[in-house]
Amino acid sequence: MPKLSRKGGQNIRELALRRRVKAVSNFIAAGFIVVIPFFLSKTFDSLSRQILSGNPSQSRIISYYSTIFYILFMLMALGLIANGAFLWKRANHADQGAKGEEDIAQAVSILESQG
Repeated sequence: MPKLSRKGGQNIRELALRRRVKAVSNFIAAGFIVVIPFFLSKTFDSLSRQILSGNPSQSRIISYYSTIFYILFMLMALGLIANGAFLWKRANHADQGAKGEEDIAQAVSILESQG
């Protein structure tokens, strides 16, 4: 059986790195999703005040919808954070597996040198 040029645990270490990158990107996306509604709401509020100046009943309806808007964005951010935490945990598991493969590869190389 031909020997591969890759070291033991290298594939798993790369998998762990990919998972960590995805986790960090999820955390960053969650941060953006938390911040974006605040910028959009300022623009939307100023626009709605200009359109609805003098009609308080419709401003309450808009306030209700803006609250729902915030809640939806916060739920999306929580989902991204949960997914990022899950990926980070899986990356830790991959690192543990890679460590095991590296230990086995070292033990096998000692046995091969002894014949």
